[in-house]
Amino acid sequence: CQRYPHLEPLCDAFGAALSPDHLRPGTNIEAQFRIMGETGRRVILSRAAALPGDDGSAGGFVIVLEDVTALIQAQRDAAWSEVARRLAHEIKNPLTPIQLSAERLRRRLMDQLPEDSIKILDRATQTIVQQVEAMKYMVNEFADYARPPQTHLERMDLNRLVTDVVDLYRGSPVKVKLIQSPQPLWISGDAGRLRQLLHNLIRNAQQALTEWEDARGPAAEPLCVTVVSRCREDSGLRQVELLVADNGPGFPESMLDTIFEPYVTTRPKGTGLGLAIVKKIVEEHGGVVSAYNVAPTYRATANDAAIADNPTGETNALGATEQNVPVAKATNHDDLAPGARVLVRLPPALGAEDQYGVKTDA
Repeated sequence: CQRYPHLEPLCDAFGAALSPDHLRPGTNIEAQFRIMGETGRRVILSRAAALPGDDGSAGGFVIVLEDVTALIQAQRDAAWSEVARRLAHEIKNPLTPIQLSAERLRRRLMDQLPEDSIKILDRATQTIVQQVEAMKYMVNEFADYARPPQTHLERMDLNRLVTDVVDLYRGSPVKVKLIQSPQPLWISGDAGRLRQLLHNLIRNAQQALTEWEDARGPAAEPLCVTVVSRCREDSGLRQVELLVADNGPGFPESMLDTIFEPYVTTRPKGTGLGLAIVKKIVEEHGGVVSAYNVAPTYRATANDAAIADNPTGETNALGATEQNVPVAKATNHDDLAPGARVLVRLPPALGAEDQYGVKTDA
């Protein structure tokens, strides 16, 4: 464990037990622990058994390690899907009668009440209808999370889809910028599901920035969400990346390990399903998604290629154009303001010849 400190949980689990006094031939012990690896936190199931020696005592030990992260996550996802399905069913049933009753009361009584009472009735019924609409939105998120995958994959240019979605946010209070490869980024994707993914990420970022500004007052720099679509090559493997970044305070560090799990949210009125649905859509497309923060203590520049071990694993998008390379290499920085990052990596379509470059739309 001195040479491999990340295996310290294994030593803690078996250190005292792996001795002739505790583990005799014919017996075994089992333990489950977590370690932090290159791909994040992993759950390891370990089993140890003693081998008989010549004199009948323990002559050695066999330890079997099994990575059960995916199995545990699948079980958890199935359980949460069932919870979401039941919640959607139970909440949805009374919503329509509530809304219809409020609207009917308003129509029937508006002409029969004094002016002061009319204002009270109008305000009360509008509140009911607005809250019902909010509940319907939450129910739709529950139902969407619980719905079995039904993707219809087709060859498509991710750049075009991203441009179409970002155009819808022009003029919004929190500005959305676009940085993307000038060449098509061909993937096999479901356009409807990928639009939903991008809307979720942009809305989440905008809402988080707005709530942060409301709590702390106007920020020194204008709040901004940046969407980057690009092609990245790492160890000979080419991937299409979609990055959504903001210039806010970032994710709470305590939530980064669970940020994509259902009902995990930093917002008082959030359902905690937005990023869980994002993760589900990404996995339907054979990709991976990660969330991390870029600390304000470091601000990368386009010419900063000397620093090589920033743990974010983020591509220096703008630097790639200035260096005139066709595909973004696996450098570890970007030129965006510090803040939260959500990075989606998707496999390119077979036969796609994507080149890398950058254009910016403010």
